[in-house]
Amino acid sequence: MPHCAYCNQPFDALTDLRYHIREVHPGANVHVCPDCGKHFTRSAGLTEHMRVHTGERPFSCSGCGASFTRRCHLRQHMKTHSEDKKHICTLCGAEYANSRSLTTHMQKKHPFEDTINRDLNKKMNDPDNAFDSPETAHRFLRNFFATGYQICPHCRVCCVNPEHHAMTCPFWQGPSRV
Repeated sequence: MPHCAYCNQPFDALTDLRYHIREVHPGANVHVCPDCGKHFTRSAGLTEHMRVHTGERPFSCSGCGASFTRRCHLRQHMKTHSEDKKHICTLCGAEYANSRSLTTHMQKKHPFEDTINRDLNKKMNDPDNAFDSPETAHRFLRNFFATGYQICPHCRVCCVNPEHHAMTCPFWQGPSRV
C-alpha cells in the first residue's frame, strides 16, 4: 500500500497518492515508483530508477557488448577501450585508462600482492606522487626490500612468500600447480 513520503498518509491507489502529493504538497516530488514508492522530481529520474526493478540495461558497448543502465556509465566504460592507457600494473603489465580501473584490477587479480605493491604502483603511475630523484627511488626500494620482500624472477612481482606467489604467477613455468 503506497503512502505519502511527506505526511505518511496511506493510499489504496498510486493515482490517489500522486494527486495527493500534487495538491497537498505543491512543488514536491510527483513521480512515484510503483514497486517501492520512491519519489522523484523528474519523470526521467523515475524512468532511470525503474531499471533497478526491471533489470533493463539499454546502453551497450559496441566494442565488447557490456551493457549499462546509464549513458554516463557507458561513456566511462568506453575509455577502457581507448589507446590512451597511462595506468600500468607493475605485476602483469595490464594497462588501464584510469587509476580506479587499475585499483580494481589489483584487488581482483592480485589480492595477495596488492597490499605489497600498492605503494610501488602509486609511485610509478601517479605523476604527482612520482620519485623526485634517483636517490628517493633508491631509498624507497631499499626500505621496501629491507622488510623481507623478494622479486619473482618470472614476472618481477614483489612478494613476501615466493612459494605462495608461484601458485598465482602467470609466468611461472615450474612443475604443475596443485
